[in-house]
Amino acid sequence: DMTTSHAGALAGSPGVVVAAGTGAVALAVDHDGRSAVADGWGSWLGDDGSGFAIGRRGLQAVLRAHDGRGAATPLTERARQRYGDPTGLPRLVHSSDNPAREIAAFASDVLDLAVEGDAWCRQVWAQAAEALAATTAAAARSVLPPAQPALVATTGGLFGAGELLTRAYDEALERLLPGHDRRPAVGDSCDGARLLATRSGLPHAALLVVSSDATPAPPRSPQ
Repeated sequence: DMTTSHAGALAGSPGVVVAAGTGAVALAVDHDGRSAVADGWGSWLGDDGSGFAIGRRGLQAVLRAHDGRGAATPLTERARQRYGDPTGLPRLVHSSDNPAREIAAFASDVLDLAVEGDAWCRQVWAQAAEALAATTAAAARSVLPPAQPALVATTGGLFGAGELLTRAYDEALERLLPGHDRRPAVGDSCDGARLLATRSGLPHAALLVVSSDATPAPPRSPQ
């Protein structure tokens, strides 16, 4: 998915694409097809700055406040509205078909309060932006020529948070990857898959797995 997302976001051009949703990962590809991936290690080991990471921090704050280990937070009421009694959170999360997604859903509540001006929630989002910028820069520095401005695009639902995330992300990335050229994503993963299937000579070729024993699909019967 990351390969097709990269091709779609940059219309087949070399550069670096960071995808941030429940998880977080960046892929850089240069003109010669060399590539580097940063993060994407999953919720247990990585995904820094992701929706999961933000949601987890919010829920941890709720549980610390519940125990008296931390300050009271307006996130407590948000957690009650979404999940019910905080004491039931462990059972609810661990019995879920997708615990990471369940936790990541709370990132939207942290976002709402950040937009309303809650200082702690704003800090959480700022630190997520810093982490995503670090992931982007790490992938870029691995393969892209340092003398040329790195072409950067962002994808994934987390960037739907808008300026609250993107302003801090751009500021951090300028420090870590000076002179980068961030552009809006041209297309999505489906656009990238279509591009890779119909155009030759793209730098993503080394990332594609082509089955040698693939059999053609039978012809469709006339309708």
